[in-house]
Amino acid sequence: MTENSLDAIANLSAVSKLFDSLEPDTPATLDPSNPTHRAGIEAALAAAGRTAARYPHLHDALDKGSAGAASLTLIDKGIDSGGRATAMAWQASGPGHAYSGATLFALDGDSDTLLALGHNADVGAGFVPVSTDTPSARKAGSKLKVLAVGHSVAHSGAATFTGLASTAFVATDTDANIVVDEPTTTPKYPPDVRIALGRTSTSADVDYWYAEPQNIQNPYLIVPFAGNATLPYEIDGTLGQPISGAVYLTKIYFSTNSGTSEIPMNATYTKNFTEKVTVDTADQAKVVWSYPYGQGGSYTSTESIVYDPQSLVNETQSYFYYSFQIPVQNAPTPTFSFAICSYNTPNEPSFQCHQICNLWFWWHCLAAGTQVMLVDGHTMAIDDIDNTHRVRTGMRDQDLAVEATSRGAHKAAASEPSASMAVHELSTEGGHTLVATGAHVIATPDGLVPLADLKPGDAVLTPTGPVKVTSRKAIDYDGQMFNLKVADEADRKAGFGATDIGTYIANGIVVGDKFAQRNAARQRSRDIAHARATLADPLVTDYASAIEDIRY
Repeated sequence: MTENSLDAIANLSAVSKLFDSLEPDTPATLDPSNPTHRAGIEAALAAAGRTAARYPHLHDALDKGSAGAASLTLIDKGIDSGGRATAMAWQASGPGHAYSGATLFALDGDSDTLLALGHNADVGAGFVPVSTDTPSARKAGSKLKVLAVGHSVAHSGAATFTGLASTAFVATDTDANIVVDEPTTTPKYPPDVRIALGRTSTSADVDYWYAEPQNIQNPYLIVPFAGNATLPYEIDGTLGQPISGAVYLTKIYFSTNSGTSEIPMNATYTKNFTEKVTVDTADQAKVVWSYPYGQGGSYTSTESIVYDPQSLVNETQSYFYYSFQIPVQNAPTPTFSFAICSYNTPNEPSFQCHQICNLWFWWHCLAAGTQVMLVDGHTMAIDDIDNTHRVRTGMRDQDLAVEATSRGAHKAAASEPSASMAVHELSTEGGHTLVATGAHVIATPDGLVPLADLKPGDAVLTPTGPVKVTSRKAIDYDGQMFNLKVADEADRKAGFGATDIGTYIANGIVVGDKFAQRNAARQRSRDIAHARATLADPLVTDYASAIEDIRY
């Protein structure tokens, strides 16, 4: 995208009219039967190259209305280090999501001239981060209008259209010096911060761990958050005290293989939320926040931020967001706003947006007592394995170090309606038996497949070759579950540890490790041949186009 391409964007008047029709800073479901909404949606689709030929179902859906609300949050708006307009938004589409996309406009607040444009798409995960393109962006004046327009299509074919409008007043002297101490900026295993839930003891494989006082499989999400920011203006408050009139908002976008949900802070267990943000004890322009990490704390006792509980069957990537609106003195506006988030795009954020590492919540997969084959051919219970061990991968006669482990409590009935959440007992010819969650991936001659998708007669891999599945059934389970992450830094430097050998041998069956499981799900969602089996015919062309339109 070049600057000249901004001049080629058609029907900006429809974008401006849609902006003016929306309540500021309030996500809205757009109604295609409303002429202003429809024209704005069509302008957004056109600006992103989403033509009727590439997205026939999406364009047909405009005649059927909007099916419901999707989450849309404006994360950033302002100017970057070059004085160019910049913005970023996140859209989340929950379970049942097939594909989605969003377009982001930054307009001059007075002339409505297009200053910056961005667009992105997603399949599978239901999370669309969209930021304006830095190289093509133009310098901003004193005021910006930012409009995000998103769409989400479910596997049922139902489409949802969303919009969000916001204004930013831009000043050139508003650079804040933002420092984040927690979550760590130097994770043990870059680039992600690992947060383990449901642990009963410390472990060297994660950056933070929290206990779970109940034997449940829906743990509260917990994040330590501490740091400070020196603002360009003095804060309207008292040294060392909480800031009256300040507004804080935090949430997590929680991604699974079936969609992404916007998870709010839990007010019951997050202690003294507003009181933990104060004016520094010695600097009137410095704001300090402290939701500290306490090793092994649980959601009932931690000083960290607690979010609502979520279902976990393995590790899950999540995106953290916290926004501050601080009352200030002798400034062009009565409040100074800045945000901290954990997703980075290739584009440059504004001065007021500080980006940190992504978060991974770690959980479990295989039943306690599962026997894992070590490098010397002996087996050891997965419960007892740590990152001092090396294991056989079952692929290419390779062995790899155990870099990390995960474990947690899991309780499920045989009648559990979610195949991924259910615990299954898999049996094969030759007497192999494996108990694991339905989401755990098993190596087959055709690649890694979730256990819940296997059926009698399918082939799975063992160290001596393929064997056939004889049965798979959901069972009652109430106990601990575990998983491994194989390949350490030394393995990677030696050229090993790629996703095709991110496996180990469990009860004689080759299974995927944590990252192989994640990557397999990602690859399946972006393989149109695989997706075609789960899509209604009208969605296939759209889905293939959405894969092409994923930019980051």
